[in-house]
Amino acid sequence: MEASTEYEDFGTIKYRYVPLGPLKASIPDPPPPRPFEKSDNPIVAELMMDRTASEVYELVSNFDLRLQWNKSVEDLRYEADRVNRTGTRHHCVIGGALIEFETITNDFGEGRLVYGERILHSPLVDDVAIYYILEAEGDSTHVRLEVHYRPHPFPRSLLAPIFRFGFGRRLPGILRSIKKVAERPGQHRPPTTGQHRPPTR
Repeated sequence: MEASTEYEDFGTIKYRYVPLGPLKASIPDPPPPRPFEKSDNPIVAELMMDRTASEVYELVSNFDLRLQWNKSVEDLRYEADRVNRTGTRHHCVIGGALIEFETITNDFGEGRLVYGERILHSPLVDDVAIYYILEAEGDSTHVRLEVHYRPHPFPRSLLAPIFRFGFGRRLPGILRSIKKVAERPGQHRPPTTGQHRPPTR
């Protein structure tokens, strides 16, 4: 198609273009993301917290608050002007290594809030997902932390017990740290920058 545009400094500029509307309409919608495949024997830790499920969810999913409770993270890199949602990626510096995470979710039953993060390119195991599963009990919340993973093929599968032992020791401390921050007197709602939106079911 032909068209022209009038400019004060350059006069009339003629050009040709191809409408993209019909082409865009012909592009099929992408398939929904495939849920992370849960492992049969995840690493698990549990703790009750004297805060509502929505308050705990905000604490674990809001990047602005991450360094308050995750003391193993030396630096957190994310896009501060974007809401944390499924598919969002961020980077953590842990032990001097830069590790990439992707926000995910999964189905752990009705009535639970679930926030998850997938570790991309884990060296010890093939795939790792960490889920914070929150279930309200009155004004308190039962928090279950599950780490799902798949071992590498043999012989690298021999590294899986090392991974399991290390994460198994860390999880209770992570929950205690979340609980300490969540139940801290004067804990207030932070700005929504970096906050994750719970998935709708």
